[in-house]
Amino acid sequence: MVNILDSYNKNAPSAQATIDLFKDQWSSKLPEIDGSEVKSGGAGLFDDARIKMMHEQFPLDGKNVLELGPLEGAHTYMIEHFNAADIVAVESNSNAYLKCLIVKELYHLVHTSFLFGDATEYMERCNRSFDICLASGILYHSQAPGKFIETISKISERVFIWTHFYDLDAIKKTPDVLKKFNGKSTETTLGFSYEINRYEYGEALNWEGFCGGSASFTSWITKPSMLEILDRCGYKKINILFEDYKHPNGPNICLFASKF
Repeated sequence: MVNILDSYNKNAPSAQATIDLFKDQWSSKLPEIDGSEVKSGGAGLFDDARIKMMHEQFPLDGKNVLELGPLEGAHTYMIEHFNAADIVAVESNSNAYLKCLIVKELYHLVHTSFLFGDATEYMERCNRSFDICLASGILYHSQAPGKFIETISKISERVFIWTHFYDLDAIKKTPDVLKKFNGKSTETTLGFSYEINRYEYGEALNWEGFCGGSASFTSWITKPSMLEILDRCGYKKINILFEDYKHPNGPNICLFASKF
């Protein structure tokens, strides 16, 4: 039985005590606070080369940014430090959202609004546009990736994407990834029909720090289909920054796309 009194902190407030509200559930390595290290995760997302590439492709100073799936606010933190004027970050995982709020408080993010809800549902109801959309680590968690890209295109003329994609030859070299795929289906976006491949999260759903999509499975798209949909959505300028076919979690791509 849970004792409600165990939820109280009877010590002086500290950054570590706040972070430990999600002890052993952090993916990111949080930066030092007041010159002291804090215990969190191990991934270097608060100093991510991909976000530096985004800033090189399209300087973020004074820009309005839509971030989809901020996870723990690491990329948001970097975007603030690149002097973006306004950041809207939409997160549907309740634990991840609360971790974002912890990061916002501990690192004094003053230009960011974290919103709790589904990214596609937000974009479909959004009545504003953004200078750029950041979609890092979210497309391969979508059950309808083509629709996801199309929805982005309606509110932003630029998009920066990092995502895994389906490439059977590459995935065959990582058996642990291959065994998670279970069937194929067809999706149609803007008159273009293409194959999507069902990916089962499996045991990952049992981890309290799970950071995937909102269902037990998701859909991976192929790289050619993704590029075709971006083109049909009006993103005529597509700059592929890198591709990695040997990643242990599956092949991935990083790109910047613009309508002009």
